[in-house]
Amino acid sequence: MLLPVLDSDNTTGGPNTVLHLALRIARHGVPMRVVTTRPQAATDPAWFRRHLAQLVGAVPEGFEAVSAADPAAPLAIGRNDVFMATHWTTAQQLKPRLAEMGQAKFVYQIQDFEPGFHPWSSNYALTLEAYDLDFLPAFNEQGLADYFAEGRIGRFADPGFARTSLVFEPAVDRGVFFPAAGPPSRWRLLFYARPTNERNLFGLGLQALRAAAAHPAFAGWEFQAIGGRGSLPDFELDDTRTLRNGPCRGWITRGMRGCCVMPTSCCA
Repeated sequence: MLLPVLDSDNTTGGPNTVLHLALRIARHGVPMRVVTTRPQAATDPAWFRRHLAQLVGAVPEGFEAVSAADPAAPLAIGRNDVFMATHWTTAQQLKPRLAEMGQAKFVYQIQDFEPGFHPWSSNYALTLEAYDLDFLPAFNEQGLADYFAEGRIGRFADPGFARTSLVFEPAVDRGVFFPAAGPPSRWRLLFYARPTNERNLFGLGLQALRAAAAHPAFAGWEFQAIGGRGSLPDFELDDTRTLRNGPCRGWITRGMRGCCVMPTSCCA
């Protein structure tokens, strides 16, 4: 399973989902390696084991993270290995190697429409081209799978290919996230706010929140921003209410640039 980088500064929601899937495959007895592909992206083994234990509990023996980005120490690859790409860069890195493999098809774990992360550019074109390769799609969420099929994106223009898609739904750990007993003492709307990252539609979201603050249905509600990297100023929504930046706390935020408001785990 290929990831560009795996360390405490970059282990947010997407990479953690990759690790969840890799571990669940490994628990079924399938030999599995997590392979980083970005130069100088070394993974600390001790941190990796601790993080996995906190994330999912028991870790199968032999489950490890290795690098494929050091020319002085090339990664040994078996002809019958099967790759799983998790980001468009990893799909493109696989492309020239697939002809050497006994199984040229790879698995592509898709968690976003990744061309939307880039302006109309070389990266946009390469990201879109990755969907024309020969792969088995594994989607995080049915809504995203439907978007690719209905938009006829890449090979999903073929209804038969779209029907091969594997889909899993995100799960909530009810031991961590659960409603308090009795009626809530207050209502709060959390807004995923990353104003320096255009892919998250911060400007449109802020306009929507200002409209919501003016609606009677949100009378008495608080509005809190989460997910910001670095400091985020407060934003006035109306004469009485402000979108305030949430504090960082919880084990998963240590050493990360992101921010969360949950007591034990959340991802920026």
